[in-house]
Amino acid sequence: MKCVYKYYFISLTWTFLFISFFFIACSVHHNDIEIDMPCDLVMFPPIDTVIVSHTEWTRSHYQNRIAEFKENPIEPNSIVMLGNSLTEQGGNWAIRLGKDSVSNRGIAGDNTDGLKARLGEIICAKPTAVFVMIGTNDLWTNFSENEVASKINDIGVYLADNLHDSKIFIQTIMPVGEGNDRNIRLQNINSYLRGFEQMPYILIDTWELMSDADGYLANTLTTDGVHLTENGYKKWAAILKAKLE
Repeated sequence: MKCVYKYYFISLTWTFLFISFFFIACSVHHNDIEIDMPCDLVMFPPIDTVIVSHTEWTRSHYQNRIAEFKENPIEPNSIVMLGNSLTEQGGNWAIRLGKDSVSNRGIAGDNTDGLKARLGEIICAKPTAVFVMIGTNDLWTNFSENEVASKINDIGVYLADNLHDSKIFIQTIMPVGEGNDRNIRLQNINSYLRGFEQMPYILIDTWELMSDADGYLANTLTTDGVHLTENGYKKWAAILKAKLE
């Protein structure tokens, strides 16, 4: 009887080892196609992160939005809209772009520093495309025009270097309404952006496509000289949608 139990125990042991090895192997390969392993990047900024260049309101809203992102992960094969209030207030970008899966990763008040701190989630999600609109809030920081453009370029390069199978779209800063005292600064930053050579990302000159003949955001497209009306979003979405076709 002892021999029977011993044989039964050994058989169970080998069966368990075989099944374990099978599942481990399947978790890495399936039909010789490698399955992505969990991302080892820090996906989200720590809860105590303080972006010095943020306003007090933005620091609070930034953490609130990060909490929302944690609760609503980016779905596989999604398009990611990454930016500030222009992106966040666009709401449901899946409807605007006519696509099944689009994640809104806009944070009102965010700038280049805040956006750079939260790229881990985007890299780990491996989206099919990323649209970046950032820089408007940098107009009210002490960063030089060249610094702001360089930060935007760095974001594009980092995304492109880490997402080889994704389309990375960097946009020039959205135009502002007539009378805005930051308009010249904005245009200079965009000029620097256009000057970068051999970029690994696609540059969309959103400023050129959204501005009127005088270089401003038309009154019909903006609510306050910075943010967009529904007509403004329709025009912007059409520009981006064309890049996906």
